[in-house]
Amino acid sequence: MYPQTACQRDVGDSIVPLGDPGEQLIANVILSIIACQLHSDAAARPFVFQAHAIALQLAEKSLSYRPPHPSKFARLVCQIAGETESILYSVIDDILVVPTIGPGAIVRAQPSETAALLSLEIVRYGLRLRTRKIAALLEPLTKGMSADRLSKVAQDVLTQSLHRELPPAEPLVRASENFTLAHDLIGRRNYPLAVLALDGAASALELYSKDTSLKDHPPIVQSMRRQITLMIDQIKQRAA
Repeated sequence: MYPQTACQRDVGDSIVPLGDPGEQLIANVILSIIACQLHSDAAARPFVFQAHAIALQLAEKSLSYRPPHPSKFARLVCQIAGETESILYSVIDDILVVPTIGPGAIVRAQPSETAALLSLEIVRYGLRLRTRKIAALLEPLTKGMSADRLSKVAQDVLTQSLHRELPPAEPLVRASENFTLAHDLIGRRNYPLAVLALDGAASALELYSKDTSLKDHPPIVQSMRRQITLMIDQIKQRAA
């Protein structure tokens, strides 16, 4: 279950950034699940159509497609109704791809207990897309869908396509990625996830400091620490 607290304002305005077509396909599949769970079957349709169109385009060139570089995702860990869940969101060009929910949108009933957002970290996967099979799985959904059917098909696509998770990046790289992600989230006023991204950056810097002597720290480390503290304080003031 994707928590509503991780989304923004308005589902119809969700745009997948330009980038690798395989990553765009997967991002649209994930967005279709979120839009269907939080909003309606109709809100999920544009994402299904787009994912299907990309799959057809890729299938014209090859039965299997792999992006040339590892693909980034943000793993959000949250607790819903006492259960801890791990959820993946696409990250394209350092932008977290999440849907938005407009103030006038009809939102499906959610669990009465608000989701507690616990952590957010950047992870990398090697993707392997079986293009014709994905297109065949998605095609029936372009003619009609139900939430249960969409969930099953989307899960099948993700399970088959996320070939393997790669080892974590070096701590300083993780800190920089989380810091960049936080900037994007603050710009979109997604403060709950921005705080998690900043916490992740701070934790990565702490790990880097333990493994590296102080004299070897580049100036960016102290600068990033100061900015993280300042940004968290600013977010708290806005939320007060």
